[in-house]
Amino acid sequence: MALQKNDVIEFSYTGRFKTGELFDTTDEELAKKENLWNSEMKYGTKMCILGKETFLKGLEESLIGKELGAHKIELEAKKAFGVPDAKLRQLVPTGQFTKQNIRPRPGLQVNIDGAIGVVRTVSGGRTLIDFNHPFAGKDVVYDVEVKKVITGAKEKAEAFLSIIGMEATAQLEGDSIVIKTKKNLGKEGEEFIKNEIKELTGKSANINVEKEEKEKQVTA
Repeated sequence: MALQKNDVIEFSYTGRFKTGELFDTTDEELAKKENLWNSEMKYGTKMCILGKETFLKGLEESLIGKELGAHKIELEAKKAFGVPDAKLRQLVPTGQFTKQNIRPRPGLQVNIDGAIGVVRTVSGGRTLIDFNHPFAGKDVVYDVEVKKVITGAKEKAEAFLSIIGMEATAQLEGDSIVIKTKKNLGKEGEEFIKNEIKELTGKSANINVEKEEKEKQVTA
C-alpha cells in the first residue's frame, strides 16, 4: 500500500551531499566509520508524520506515494535545506561580542536573540553572521528504508509524543486517549497536543498532569 499524507512511519536513513560526503545517518556504525559519530546523537530508527514537517519537508513529500522498503531520494537544495538567502546574513558590531568576553572568529557558532548563526568574517569592527542553515545551497541524496506504518490510536499518539520530545505516556480509554505527563503544558500547549492527536487518531485527548511525589521526611 502506498504511503499517504499523515501516515506515521518508522524509518532509517543515511543522508549524503552530492559529493558523497556523509552528513547524517541513523546507522551508528556507519557514523563511526565515516567520522561523524556524536555521543549526544540517539541512533536507530526514527519516526515522522508524512506531510507534517516533523522531519525534512522535501523528504516527507517525496515519500508520499512510495511503498514500504528502500528508496533513494535525491533533493535539490531548495527542497532540502534551502538556498542561501542574503537577508539571513547580518553585520553585527564586534563590540557586542567583546563586551561579553567573546572573541568572534570565522566558523564560531553564536546565538543572537534565540537565532543560531555562524560567524563568516570579522573586519573593520564588524562581524558578519550567517543565519542560513549550514547545509543551505547543497543538493543531497537520502537512502531511506521505511520499516513500517504505525497504526492504532495509542501507538500513533505515543509516536507523536516521541517525535515532539515530550516525556509522557498514552493510554486508550474508551473513545479517548489519556495522556499522562509530569510537565505543566499550559493552556496553549494542551490545546496543541489535543488538536494534533485528534487529527492524527480521530480520537479526543485528555491530558492529566501528574504531581511529583515529595520525599517523605523521616525524623528520629
